Amino acid sequence: MGLQSFERRLERLVEGVFSKTFSSQIQPVEIGRSIIRRLETQRTITTEGTAIPNNVTVHLCPKDVERLGAILNNLADELCALVRDHANGEKYRLVGPID
Repeated sequence: MGLQSFERRLERLVEGVFSKTFSSQIQPVEIGRSIIRRLETQRTITTEGTAIPNNVTVHLCPKDVERLGAILNNLADELCALVRDHANGEKYRLVGPID
């Protein structure tokens, strides 16, 4: 549910000039899917429910940072919203780093 909404928002964000740029490099939606997979592998069951980390670091190569530069701030906002939506949809609690 949250990932589909994220994908639709990203489509609107990158349509036009940017859509041609993402032909063979990393796609923003791939970043979102990777984050969700990471959260799912780091979830823990506690007495208060299922918890996932509230802090995710995404590392991009310099070429991707340069290519995404114009939308990087909006992309970061969308990725944060994706994490919140996923947590809410799954009834997860966002907590500090999980070791």
